[in-house]
Amino acid sequence: MICSACGNNVEYFRACRCPPIIVTGCGHSGTTIVATLLGAHPSCALIRRETFFLSHLDRAAVAKFWEYARDLRATRWVEKTPAHVNFLHALNIANAASGMRDVVPDYRLVLVARDGRDVVSSLMRRGKTFQAALARWNKDTSAAVTHDLTDPKSILVRYEDLVAHPVVWVGRMLTHAGLPLDPQVFAHHQQPQRWQGAVVHPSAAEPSERRQHVLRRAWQISQPLFDGRGRWRSNPDFCAQLDAFWARSKALMGKLRYQDEVRH
Repeated sequence: MICSACGNNVEYFRACRCPPIIVTGCGHSGTTIVATLLGAHPSCALIRRETFFLSHLDRAAVAKFWEYARDLRATRWVEKTPAHVNFLHALNIANAASGMRDVVPDYRLVLVARDGRDVVSSLMRRGKTFQAALARWNKDTSAAVTHDLTDPKSILVRYEDLVAHPVVWVGRMLTHAGLPLDPQVFAHHQQPQRWQGAVVHPSAAEPSERRQHVLRRAWQISQPLFDGRGRWRSNPDFCAQLDAFWARSKALMGKLRYQDEVRH
């Protein structure tokens, strides 16, 4: 295993040559399935939990992820933590007290966005109030779309585009990471998957929205990519707030090209 000193040894990180693919965006936007698809590539090692390494500036954790990837003979490791969308500045700061650039210099960033109606509705099903869910989507998605997308290390993927054209968009994400498209990325659901210690068989029933969070994540990554567009329409609690949603989110929805979508 890696000694604790390696966590701050920049030369160690430079020698590893196994950079991360960092997947982030507002929770319930599709970050889990995106990370799972990328992590199923034979050259990638999926970190099967949310790590908060970026928000916590946890260099020792990065060293462990590299060791894990090396043991699997991977050339990249894939990590997803939705909260990281608000700490992207740390990727451009080399100072150990406030950044991570020197330990993940060759990272690739995948920002995932989704129709705010579906995200807010999903968060409400998990017990969030409309106001809390809307505030989270606006804050986290604003952080994603205001990130410098001209940076060649970054790519923005809309969940709806991924669902509509999976081969195209998975191919773009892999090309972005310097990897070829491999059919194995679409076969992740053919065997039980583990998430944060929980293992769910692909044929298992879907866990509840409000409880069993870890089990639900394990179930999600055990399924093929499925179409979750427009689920907000089946949530009467959200539908009752639709006008309030548009009043506070019209500009951001427009930036994501949802302004022409049907509003009812």
